[in-house]
Amino acid sequence: MEVAGDGVTVTVNTGALIIEVGGENGRWPVQRAGAGLGLPNTTPVANLWSVGDGVYEWTGAGQSGCVQTAPLTNTVWRWNGVREARPGGAHAVRRAVGARDRNTLRMNRFSATNTSESVVAAGRSEIWSVLTDPVLLPKLTPLLTRIDADGDLWRWHLIRLSVLGVGVGSRFTERMRFQEGRRIDYAHEPPPGSVERTGAEGWYVLSDVDGGTHLAIGLTLTVELPLSRAAKPVVTRVMEATMRRTGDRFATNLLNHLGVAPTVG
Repeated sequence: MEVAGDGVTVTVNTGALIIEVGGENGRWPVQRAGAGLGLPNTTPVANLWSVGDGVYEWTGAGQSGCVQTAPLTNTVWRWNGVREARPGGAHAVRRAVGARDRNTLRMNRFSATNTSESVVAAGRSEIWSVLTDPVLLPKLTPLLTRIDADGDLWRWHLIRLSVLGVGVGSRFTERMRFQEGRRIDYAHEPPPGSVERTGAEGWYVLSDVDGGTHLAIGLTLTVELPLSRAAKPVVTRVMEATMRRTGDRFATNLLNHLGVAPTVG
């Protein structure tokens, strides 16, 4: 059954209530949220979800943003025993169902890796002092709000993040290992008895070269989410895009802090 009016279509289908809201400027479709300004996929109402180009991840936009939200929605529909549910294109969709709690669903692990290297026109000791400063490092790293350091154990705090509308753990503990002036390695090491569903492993390697310091960075981020394994390609792409943007911003901030220009070539 469909009831339409004032640009809103309400469809009742297979026990689900779907509200589709079309948005146009004249004959042209419009985007309901700019990159980074989308609403959360979740809502304060139990079992009420949002998908479409108003709730996509900050790395998405338009149709691709809608596609990113689809696997979560389809997974939620499958969790709730609904056989068929097809949100329409670039429409914001809100759906309500009576269903079991998604917290009882199995968690799956997803990972993404980002590596980079460049020559920085600054001394190795200058860069080392930045990378080992738990107060300064969050100021240069997007998404990172603060680091609580207890010796070699660093607890990282992230801003609120989501992947396909599912919240990602925003605090995790890393064991830092320092080779003075040359290398930093870190690995996820949650405190005994605690559960951290987000963690990282990575390294920084610094070496002297003509014109400055060669800096190599590697990071693998792992999250546990209540999403189907079938969502892995989309989840991985979102994570990789987020990490790539974060790395680019960190590089820019680092150069600005050091007062040096990017190396060309």
